[in-house]
Amino acid sequence: MANRLTRNFGRPRLSTQKLEFTQPPSGSTAGLHPLPKPTGKKPFHLDLADVIGEAAIKAITTNKKLVFHIAGDMGGIKYAVPQQIVADNMEQNFQHDPAHPENDPAFFYGLGDCVYFNGLASEYFAQFYQPYEHYLAPIFAVPGNHDGDNKAPETSLEAFVRNFCAKTPVITPEAGESTRHAMTQPNVFWTLVSPLATIIGLYSNVPQGDG
Repeated sequence: MANRLTRNFGRPRLSTQKLEFTQPPSGSTAGLHPLPKPTGKKPFHLDLADVIGEAAIKAITTNKKLVFHIAGDMGGIKYAVPQQIVADNMEQNFQHDPAHPENDPAFFYGLGDCVYFNGLASEYFAQFYQPYEHYLAPIFAVPGNHDGDNKAPETSLEAFVRNFCAKTPVITPEAGESTRHAMTQPNVFWTLVSPLATIIGLYSNVPQGDG
């Protein structure tokens, strides 16, 4: 009975375990990569109104309704069918009702691992721009560990910064035939400010062992 009470789906309950944490040496950055230089100013805020416009913000504020998509592990790797199915269904959420624009998703917020396995520029078209080429709203993101740790000759998060943290909304080489411009986030960790929600995006860098 005691054993049954202290286990949950075959794993010991944390409340019954003595937890030990191994701290890295003071000042150690083992496994971490240098962060890229911010493209914006502190405190790294981006106002949603600067991206979707004042008219859309007015509809959101007036109707007290903010709709947006959110997903992580977005990258399609070498088999993009599941990613494309999700993208196609996201597109169907747009109602296109001029009287109620607040019902349409205002943006898509990616929770990292946008481009597997190392965020290489050569993978951005297939894993990001092509799957969302018909998605009608802006796309924001925070990087995950697979977006960093780039292989030579690229530095960690180089392509992510170029495509999500551009100083101006330009079409990047990675976009290929897509007309989606780069997002203008001020940093790889940043805050999105809107009338109804404030979203803080954090980046954990690449953990030791690149896992």
